Amino acid sequence: MIISVYNLKGGTGKTSIALNLAKTRNSYFIENDIIGVSDVFNKHGQLDTARNFSETKKIPIIDNVVYDFGGHLDKRITSVLVKSDLVIVPTLHSYQDIKSTISMIESLLNIKQKNILVVINKVGTRAVKTSSDGNPLFSEYEKTKNIILEHLEERIGKRKHKIMFMMLRESKAWHHSTYRGDSILHMAEEDSRLRYSFRNSITDLNRLLKVVKHYEERNVGKG
Repeated sequence: MIISVYNLKGGTGKTSIALNLAKTRNSYFIENDIIGVSDVFNKHGQLDTARNFSETKKIPIIDNVVYDFGGHLDKRITSVLVKSDLVIVPTLHSYQDIKSTISMIESLLNIKQKNILVVINKVGTRAVKTSSDGNPLFSEYEKTKNIILEHLEERIGKRKHKIMFMMLRESKAWHHSTYRGDSILHMAEEDSRLRYSFRNSITDLNRLLKVVKHYEERNVGKG
């Protein structure tokens, strides 16, 4: 499976998401950030599975990989996005992040990429109410999701798309994971003290893995 994690704007949590997916799925990790995490990634038992292609003319397209992309959408990145089985677009709930995310989604739809998962990141952990099925609702997530959907409808009409949404709650676990170059799940397995403090992030990461698995099974079915 080819997974790309991308947004034009920085600071949305792309790298922490991409790294955790690559680690837990035992996938290759490819980034285009000049100052990336490839070296840290390779220090934790997966030597030669991480690569940085910030200064090369071509990015290799391989299977079982997670791409961590940021910055301007150029031909190199576009060629990978077109081939991706899933493009994850992390975003935050600020105006600038929402604006960038809408632009990013439009660009993906224009290149015929419809397997898009928008991950609204760093959502406040306090639930404001409960849905009819008993699940907690988070205002930052609901508002951001609705704004993005409303703007897309205004700009591209009610065009059919397969955009899915999910959220990741705010937690230091994601930053700690990137700093260590290791997955949240693995760190919690090694240190029982982290299982409690990372509990929300563990739940969210498992939910993300389940969504990714859904796309993977759907693509296998089409093949």
